[in-house]
Amino acid sequence: MTNWHCIDHPKLAKGLTAYFNYVDGVPTRKRGRVKCNRFIAHNKDLDFALIKCLPKIFLKRIPPVTIDARPFNVINGYDGTNRNLKNKKDRPMYIIHQQCFGRGCMAYKVFQIDRIRETGAKDAKHEADTLAGTSGAPIFDLESNHLIALHHEGNPALNQAIPMYKIIKRFKYLSKKNKTYKRLLEDLKYLD
Repeated sequence: MTNWHCIDHPKLAKGLTAYFNYVDGVPTRKRGRVKCNRFIAHNKDLDFALIKCLPKIFLKRIPPVTIDARPFNVINGYDGTNRNLKNKKDRPMYIIHQQCFGRGCMAYKVFQIDRIRETGAKDAKHEADTLAGTSGAPIFDLESNHLIALHHEGNPALNQAIPMYKIIKRFKYLSKKNKTYKRLLEDLKYLD
């Protein structure tokens, strides 16, 4: 999964390659790359694109990611009845993104801890430092390590991300008419 503004047309998925463990300090034998050129779906409003990777043995060793598809205020314990938790929307999080500038550079992994808050109708806002090229980076809950959002825009005041619960909600809606989304929901590991 990445952002729609990165892959806004199926033709752009041709020739894509994903690199795993391609980080300074990781031996070459522990790195991997895989072709990810099968376009599945995208959505401009929620700024996501889905590309399927070809199966590789080393991918089986990577544990599956659990998506937390619950609204942030529910995750934080506010169910609408406890007034003490009414404003508890801040959520400890971390974002993982790679940075690599110029041809032939060695990427380094950036692990930035901060907090995320939902403030917009579409977006969540977060305060983690990001750089150009961070679009599509996953945002995880700091305590559970569950995927909670997809970073999609840097901003000097607050960065923006699409909450995963909004993406899963869209998948559910589309799965009623589209078998691709129905199969996706069956394959995904998510909390609802």
